[in-house]
Amino acid sequence: MINYRTVMVIMFALFFPSQVLAVQFESVTINDSLNPDLSINETLSIELSGNTGGNFTFSLPQGARNIGTGARRSSIVDNTVLVNLSCFRCSVEINYAIDDVISRQADGQYIFSRTINLPQSPAQLKYYVLLPQGGSFHTGQSLDPSVVPSATSIGTNGKNIIVSWADANPELPQRYYVRYVMQELGTSTIRQELSEGIVWVLIGSAFGIGFILASAIILFKKPKRQIPVVHKTLLSPDERAVVKLIRENKHTIHQREIVAKLGWSKSKVSAVVTNLLYKEIISKEKLGRNYKVTLIKDFGGD
Repeated sequence: MINYRTVMVIMFALFFPSQVLAVQFESVTINDSLNPDLSINETLSIELSGNTGGNFTFSLPQGARNIGTGARRSSIVDNTVLVNLSCFRCSVEINYAIDDVISRQADGQYIFSRTINLPQSPAQLKYYVLLPQGGSFHTGQSLDPSVVPSATSIGTNGKNIIVSWADANPELPQRYYVRYVMQELGTSTIRQELSEGIVWVLIGSAFGIGFILASAIILFKKPKRQIPVVHKTLLSPDERAVVKLIRENKHTIHQREIVAKLGWSKSKVSAVVTNLLYKEIISKEKLGRNYKVTLIKDFGGD
């Protein structure tokens, strides 16, 4: 006599084995560091579940070099990484460099364009792009947005601007685009800062007593409200002009006053203010048909 329940179990195992044994991408984190030579260093971290095959293979982007996995049992053949895994839930990290992802435009702007595609859409995708030191967002008259798609957050580690996206069950492939410019700290500025340092040393030596008395007075004065400071190279010239204006206006100003005092168009001021808001340099509050802009971080070296 035929046991129909047994037959159904066997048929399910024969026709749907991939669904039972399939490896799932629980989360993927991608970190891209943009380099001045127009290459990028990319680190890919994958959290896997359902691994029963013992091996995990992953195809890297064309032209990937300096490939490493950090795993003891791994091999790389023709841009394909093979990692031997003995765990049901595993973590895999792969790092490599890629050329020709950044292009320099004739007007001096830089375009970073990266299309992310994975064998399957993860439950959670996190993507971080670290601009080169001195990189900042363009705030000219171009109507093209600087970041596509809209970033989840834009911040800084004190030296670099970091653009990040976080998506649940993202639709892949997805193109990510960042347009930026480079700001360089000139040698003349460095010499000026060194000269000013020497002058202060000489003044301190010549007027030691006066310096000590002045320091004591400053020490006992009521401290003013302090706000965090970032390096000025993280801001474009237009952004520094707006920050300086807000600072001179006791750290708060209406957006229409920026238009009037700097003589810029409303669209340009809106673009600059938006970039400063992304970088968490200012806060913005809507007041009727206008906005109140408040400085929450300042820049040094002014």
